[in-house]
Amino acid sequence: DQAAIFDRFYRVENRVHTLEGTGLGLSIVRNILDKHHAPVRLVSELGVGTTFWFDLNIYQEDLARKEVSDLKCNSNVGIDAVGLRSLE
Repeated sequence: DQAAIFDRFYRVENRVHTLEGTGLGLSIVRNILDKHHAPVRLVSELGVGTTFWFDLNIYQEDLARKEVSDLKCNSNVGIDAVGLRSLE
């Protein structure tokens, strides 16, 4: 089932699932994340449930370059995944 779970209109059929759906949700999620080059991962345990997660890169290179050039005289500036921040 895990190979097909992101296919459009795919639905897992078992006694646990009592809500109806279209089977589009995870397909839409994967499509959006593919456009951001971010894989969606899952861990599933029969009878327990499934956990989904993903990581999005929030670093904005062009913005960071501009801010670094604006702050080039300040030696206490660091760049990380969150962006620019003062190290003071």
